[in-house]
Amino acid sequence: MTPTHVAVPISRVRTDGGTQTRAAVNPDTVVDYTDVLRAGGTLPPVVVFEDGDDLWMADGFHRLEAHLAAGLTEISAEIRHGSKRDALLYSAGANHTHGLRRSNADKRQAIKLLLEDEEWCKRADNWIATACNVSNHLVAAVRADSTWNSPSCPQEQGNSREKQEMRVSKDLKKRPAKAKQISRPQPTPDDGREDGEIVDDEGYTVAARLREHFKVAPAIRSVAAEMTRLAGKLHEIEASKAYRDATQTDRKAYSTMLLTGATMLKDIAPAVVCGTCHGDGCGSCGKKGYLTHGEHTNRKDQ
Repeated sequence: MTPTHVAVPISRVRTDGGTQTRAAVNPDTVVDYTDVLRAGGTLPPVVVFEDGDDLWMADGFHRLEAHLAAGLTEISAEIRHGSKRDALLYSAGANHTHGLRRSNADKRQAIKLLLEDEEWCKRADNWIATACNVSNHLVAAVRADSTWNSPSCPQEQGNSREKQEMRVSKDLKKRPAKAKQISRPQPTPDDGREDGEIVDDEGYTVAARLREHFKVAPAIRSVAAEMTRLAGKLHEIEASKAYRDATQTDRKAYSTMLLTGATMLKDIAPAVVCGTCHGDGCGSCGKKGYLTHGEHTNRKDQ
């Protein structure tokens, strides 16, 4: 069934069911979204799951907070049929291609919430990685740091493509093949980094030769965020009668240009070390040794 978009009373939307998978709400993002709403703009619909009695928030916690801050009583929502648990599973993988970019803490929080479920904790790392839109390696690192991988919660051995390969020995008996070695290093825990170490958006340690590139990424994203905030302010000016009288148009050209520039700027920020060459530079990453935010997003969407 195709999800429907309707205006629902904010009072009906439940956010107290543990379906928020971010580590924390970002106040600056709420302010930016609130400015857009107060200027007469709109935000994409939130996603909620209806179980017959309640509407459980799955995606759009920042948008909901912004609606409340703007004094609105209704919010546009995409209503899906499902339980609170369905909302949690959906929330775990939300925002990997839209909205406020997830931090490493957000990704780890989503993984932890799935591992706390008595059924999902038994699933293989690749299943949880797919559900959370993160790498298998990050799931393995979070699981290793926890107590969830216990005898009472045995992990599945993955799907059919991951089942252990067999080899035929000289005595014609089948025996397990040796496990393939993964050359890419495991993600570095946040509390285990050395001074000066930085990690990419998937949790991998960035090699020293690429650190200068990754050091500038936060500044790029900060400027892009400020451009987005200013675009909201500019949108408010463009909506004024004084602007329309002076320009003889009601087009929001300048705020749109600023938003487009913010998106383009954010997309060039270094995001992840190239998984093909591991930072050495190859054709896959354009000899850079890393993928930008835009490149990484496009590849995950394919």
